[in-house]
Amino acid sequence: MTENKEIFQVKKNVMEKDFDTKNFNLTKQEMNVLRLLVRGFSNKEIADELCVSFHTSKAHLESIYEKMGTLNRLQTSIKAVYYGLVNLSEAIEFSKKRDENEEF
Repeated sequence: MTENKEIFQVKKNVMEKDFDTKNFNLTKQEMNVLRLLVRGFSNKEIADELCVSFHTSKAHLESIYEKMGTLNRLQTSIKAVYYGLVNLSEAIEFSKKRDENEEF
């Protein structure tokens, strides 16, 4: 029992330290890109949605990867949800609606 309590405390300390001291320093626009990324948007779709160029959307993604210490979209999405930067329920609901509206 004591061992489980110690493990929980270590996890809690790591999570709090990482999130509180780092907070990833994402800009407002990077947060917008991150939300769209988690919803499954492609780089082109992100660019179109935010009215920026394709190159700019890619640059924002690269900046997000660097700040969050991730290598790809999947790692970034998981970390964003884990740290509460993006609401997973909202992203899933949006994706479901989006899938229903797509034409095949």
